[in-house]
Amino acid sequence: MLASETWRRARLRFKSSPYSGMTLPSAPLPRQSCVPLDMRPADPEMAGDYYRGRYAFGGAIVDLSGDSPFLANPPNPDWERELHGFRWLRHLVAAETALAQAQGSAFVADWTRLCGRVRKPRAFEPGVIADRLISWTCHAPHLMQDAGAIANTDMRRSMVQQMRLLQSLQSTLPVDVTRLKCAVALTYVALCFGAREKNLRAAMKDLSREIGRQILADGGHISRNPAVLVELLADMWPLLDAFARSGREPASSLVSAVDRMIGALRFFRHSDGTLAQFNGTGVPSQELLVSLLDNTSVETHLPVSQIQHSAPFTGYERLSNGGAVLIMDTGAPLSRVSSADAAAGCLSFEMSSGKNRFIINSGKPVIDEKSYGPFWRMTAAHSTAVIGAQSSARFAKNARLAEALPSPILTWPEKVTHERRTNEGKPEIEASHDGYVASHGLVHRRIVHLSDNGRMLNGADRFERVDPRAPSGDGSEIVLRFHLPPTISASRLANGHSILLAAPDKEAWTFTCVDAPIALEESIHFAQENGPRKTEQIVVRALSNRHAEIRWSMERRQRKTVSRSKGQSEEIPDLLAPLDQPEPAE
Repeated sequence: MLASETWRRARLRFKSSPYSGMTLPSAPLPRQSCVPLDMRPADPEMAGDYYRGRYAFGGAIVDLSGDSPFLANPPNPDWERELHGFRWLRHLVAAETALAQAQGSAFVADWTRLCGRVRKPRAFEPGVIADRLISWTCHAPHLMQDAGAIANTDMRRSMVQQMRLLQSLQSTLPVDVTRLKCAVALTYVALCFGAREKNLRAAMKDLSREIGRQILADGGHISRNPAVLVELLADMWPLLDAFARSGREPASSLVSAVDRMIGALRFFRHSDGTLAQFNGTGVPSQELLVSLLDNTSVETHLPVSQIQHSAPFTGYERLSNGGAVLIMDTGAPLSRVSSADAAAGCLSFEMSSGKNRFIINSGKPVIDEKSYGPFWRMTAAHSTAVIGAQSSARFAKNARLAEALPSPILTWPEKVTHERRTNEGKPEIEASHDGYVASHGLVHRRIVHLSDNGRMLNGADRFERVDPRAPSGDGSEIVLRFHLPPTISASRLANGHSILLAAPDKEAWTFTCVDAPIALEESIHFAQENGPRKTEQIVVRALSNRHAEIRWSMERRQRKTVSRSKGQSEEIPDLLAPLDQPEPAE
């Protein structure tokens, strides 16, 4: 793996060098004939920050006094990538002022003058080039209309050179989201700048090939990261719109992929509107997520009432009834090169109800991801079972080795099974994985089912010995973890086997387990906009030779009181009601 990745990166560095020919003189692109939409949310106030020399990118803020940001010393790699990707041009366009327009055109002119020939490595990473080409295609017509003929020609000439380089670099990229994004960017430029028909056909052929490789039949991405769908759809749906504006027919593969991805995005959306946090999902823009699901108008996509319940190719299952939603990871990485953000969360789940999430995974950090990398990937950071304080997948522990590989994941469960069925009228999921067979001789099997009214979630975790040589004594330590969001208040109840979970809007659930001791312990939620935040987790501890099965349940608390205004019955949680006493029937 290391040798293959080293050779690939060497080829990439060579093709990215000044000797690649990108800086050779070239004719500029034709005048732009079509302007795509940009679905990402824009903040006009950001234009004022740029005018004052304040640039907030990549979790860091740099204050400059009139100097070009392209000459600044970047505080971190993400800041530099975001600067050179130019996605922030949308804020200047949204300001709709002559000053913002002049400043935007000055930024583009500065980049072509200062960076067009001087190769800053991060400015010419394939993903950054793709972002820049898409952003310039979407926003340059608004910003450059008064910039003058020379500035416009320089920009279009630079775009030709960047296209050449990106086409050259594509063959050195692994089959991952960056390669697909590059194909999307090249199609943007070929379509919107009136390129020759054969160039557009070639771009569409490359795009269709990458779609076939990476977008699965259920709409998921080969990375198994739900957040990737948000980023891809933010570019691919406007591309469909650009085809319609230009009067051209898009490839059927693009139409079908966008349709399936919209369905998959709805699949991963919780009842509170947020995205499930599996395999690298951090904090996607909620405004962008809503915009994508509310504004996409592909005729064939499913209505909200018909959200798919299974994503078998991506490896996820969903249960939803009565306002409660459970999403469960029932798969394994599909390829190493596309799994840069893979985590050891097999059989983990998240649960939401109404406007709240109650059970979560810890998610990927937004800030300083490198420092937290070894921790958010661990099985212990997910709502599933940990055996012997080990993860169900192995990762490269050496930081330099992890960076040198296409993904830090080394091994993962070889056999992951799942079945969806109906049990006494209740939808039920049964899944298993063998990630602990080599180390402990145990297969972890999890069964969950949700009642018809969505008020009761029952689960069972079984630990089946496949090695006849059982260890002596109590066996291996088993820890079931159920991570809670920071917004949920948790408290032990007097009976000793239940925990009350209360949301800010007074919705409440009780978690109960009588097969093994339960406790409340500290946890950490990595996926927070301002950095990781302390929270809590429910922990069930057991021993493999004593607890072959651990059953647990979550039940929504009945709430009943009398409205002060009309004397009508209104449900609110009675947090003081004894849990062990049966609640009154409805």
